[in-house]
Amino acid sequence: MRDIRILFLYANCMMENLLPVGPSAVLGGLKKAGFRVRLFDTTFYRTEDEPADMERVRNLQVPAFNYEDAGVSIKQSDVFKDFRSLVDEYKPHIIMASVVESTYSQAIQLLDSVKGSGSYNLAGGVFAILSPDEVIANSNIDAVCSGEGEDSVVEFCRKFAEEKDYTSIPGMWFKKDGRIIKNPIERLVDLDSAPYLDFSLYEKERFYKPMQGRIFRMLPIEFSRGCPYRCSYCVNHALEHHFAASGKWFRSKSMERIFAEIREYVERYKAEFFYFISESFLSMPAAQFDEFCRRYAELKIPFWFNTRPETITAEKVNRLKEINCFRMGIGLEHGNEEFRKRMLNRHVSNEKIVEACRIVEGSGIGYSINNIIGFPGETRELVFDTIELNRQIHPNTVGTFVFTPFKGTDLYDYCLQHGYITAETRVGDLNRASVLQNNSLSELEIRGLLRTFPLYVHFKKDYYPQIQMAEYFSDEGNEAFRRLSDMYTEEHFRKEKR
Repeated sequence: MRDIRILFLYANCMMENLLPVGPSAVLGGLKKAGFRVRLFDTTFYRTEDEPADMERVRNLQVPAFNYEDAGVSIKQSDVFKDFRSLVDEYKPHIIMASVVESTYSQAIQLLDSVKGSGSYNLAGGVFAILSPDEVIANSNIDAVCSGEGEDSVVEFCRKFAEEKDYTSIPGMWFKKDGRIIKNPIERLVDLDSAPYLDFSLYEKERFYKPMQGRIFRMLPIEFSRGCPYRCSYCVNHALEHHFAASGKWFRSKSMERIFAEIREYVERYKAEFFYFISESFLSMPAAQFDEFCRRYAELKIPFWFNTRPETITAEKVNRLKEINCFRMGIGLEHGNEEFRKRMLNRHVSNEKIVEACRIVEGSGIGYSINNIIGFPGETRELVFDTIELNRQIHPNTVGTFVFTPFKGTDLYDYCLQHGYITAETRVGDLNRASVLQNNSLSELEIRGLLRTFPLYVHFKKDYYPQIQMAEYFSDEGNEAFRRLSDMYTEEHFRKEKR
């Protein structure tokens, strides 16, 4: 077998400094198989005007933090020049690009900058899985992984190195002799036997992530893949459809495997904080949750996860408090029950949402509420239904995101059919601006509500006229926002730190 050189290109949003699961799983498989691999990670390059986390700080969604406390900073060199230099020096036989929809164009531009290098270019990741026709059509791409990559990518590299025909590998598409070979996905990965996530190729600064104004050495632990729910805006529902003929997309790891990974990451990478990757952490079966709590009580390393309000009970929260749960994110998404059910396919009552949040409040565990604004057909009155529901609870932070129609989701199809987007629409940053056209709320109105959302939630209604002024991006509106932001920071974030 030839000693081939593989370059893994991770096109990431600027300063999105949470170690990724998918790319790390593929890296683990390649390293385990003995391949020589290098990594080019765009995270610390200035590929945008400003990191999304800084926008979230400005919009009062998270406390201010300083990455430089952990030695993390933006690179001063040019991302294209550095990528070309690495390709010239390393001379990879294969370049693998992992992409999501928001980073796809960045990856293509980088690959285009080294056109002529002789590398064989393979694309994978969620966007490649859900939009393989678009990706394989690009002149910079030779093959697409349309399934999970842990097994198929390793098999491809092995056959490539042995100079054998690789064009029949399941779950992969190939260009050959002017045509495209589309191989079906035969099966899904067994998560318990999959390679461990490999973080050894990332820069040491990539292990640090802000949480409530502090910087932690944080690692992800994947508990499950997929989701038992079917929200219309979420790609997990799209992935479930995509993999329907190949197996059950929603599946979980055994606790034996999870704790083996935890021990490995503590010993090898000195983890001091974990982010548990699960679309709805507390929806796990009772016996599995009980085993997790019993075993984790011996570690008590602080951790964070996301869940849904209907999965929260007082008994579960008390157990989590005992084992040092630091924080959880709770998906509220929208405050109007009828709209939430009809447009988002979420069937939980406002009463249950409030009850669940108050259980968490009483425990002392920190939590954030996740909201989305700018849905198709959403009015200002509907946005204020979400604000009013948030006002009934007291989260430490209020996360507000702009609706983004990701390809493959039910709401993407809805937006396309109703003229809110076109087939050429490219998603933006869910922390910044809406890409919908002809919506009830304009892009500027959504931006104004985005930055004032926490103010409406936490201040008395006597302040509403001032807050409404702060929605406007005029001199007067910006001054009102600055004044109210200072008040909010002092009363909410700084008071919490004290």
